[in-house]
Amino acid sequence: MLAVIAVVVWAMAGVAAAQQVPGPSGPAGSAPPQSDPGLECITTGYDIVLVNRGTEPLAAGTVLAWSVAFARLKGEYILDRDVEPGRTVHVTGALLTTYLSKPKPCVLTRAALAVQ
Repeated sequence: MLAVIAVVVWAMAGVAAAQQVPGPSGPAGSAPPQSDPGLECITTGYDIVLVNRGTEPLAAGTVLAWSVAFARLKGEYILDRDVEPGRTVHVTGALLTTYLSKPKPCVLTRAALAVQ
């Protein structure tokens, strides 16, 4: 049985939470999860980079949910400032003790608007 480990990671540009989860599940042959249109997630070392590829700013307080199936990790990140199109947010240490020397698929979706 896999233990579930929850760790809160404080990053420079907001608050992130990461959680270790069991591997991907679902029906065989199902399509892999996709990032929301206009959002991109990039893995780099222990970190993830969240990218606004859309045409509108992402508002402060927006909750972005990310997942990296290869590392069996997922988490949420609450934006503490607006993120303009083409800009990035670097989430330091999001992958906990998992170091990825090569980029792995990462899914980024809008989760909710946090209460301010």
